[in-house]
Amino acid sequence: RARRRPAAEAVAVPPLSPRLQVVRAALLATSVLSVALVAHLVVVSSLQHRAAQQQAYDAFRAQLAAGTAPVGPTDVEGRVLPLGAPVALLEIPAIGLRQVVGEGTTPGVLYGGPGHRRDSPLPGQAGTSVVMGRRGAFGGPFARLDELDAGDAISITTGQGSFEYRVTGTREEGDPAPAPADAD
Repeated sequence: RARRRPAAEAVAVPPLSPRLQVVRAALLATSVLSVALVAHLVVVSSLQHRAAQQQAYDAFRAQLAAGTAPVGPTDVEGRVLPLGAPVALLEIPAIGLRQVVGEGTTPGVLYGGPGHRRDSPLPGQAGTSVVMGRRGAFGGPFARLDELDAGDAISITTGQGSFEYRVTGTREEGDPAPAPADAD
């Protein structure tokens, strides 16, 4: 009669060599770090963005009520606005956007929401105001900008008042830049 061997004796797997153990550990560490990075970008950064926006909204609302919201590149005491200081409330109903715009476009400012480029006029002032923001990570406030159509409203509230603009057209990457705006 044939005797059956236990399953452990059926297949003997040789131990991994030290080199393969290092490779396996490196692949495992890379996989864990990749999953952690994606989780941070998708979940944690979105929560950080939401908290930063709430704090900025509370601060900006208080400044508007007190009449101390910025109306230029300096604060009420004549100092240059600090990075991240709230300068405007940007609303685009067509895409459900409502974001406080911070001063500056450094990565730290853009983690919390859109940022105003310091070398351009504040939103609502004469000239071309540049507001930058992320499309993907950290809340992705500008993720849906490509859905705007001609005629959609864009509202800006600053220390100088509320302003409404209309989208006149869109352009894709590689399209020629539009002609500069008229001086008036």
